[in-house]
Amino acid sequence: MISLNDKPMYLAHFAKLIGMDEHRLFRICKGIEENGYQLNRNEHGHIDLTEKDITVVLSFCL
Repeated sequence: MISLNDKPMYLAHFAKLIGMDEHRLFRICKGIEENGYQLNRNEHGHIDLTEKDITVVLSFCL
C-alpha cells in the first residue's frame, strides 16, 4: 500500500515509484482530466497526486 502521510506526491516521484515513464503517466492523467475528474494541482499548476488521485490513476491504468 502507498502511504503519502497526507502530503501530495509529485507526478514524477509517483511515476518512478510504480516504474512507469513520467510522460506516459502524464498523458494518462490528462486523459482522466478530459473525462471530467479534477486532479490536485499545486500553485504552479503541476499535478500533485493525493491518495484519492492515486486510486483514480491506478484504477484507470488497470
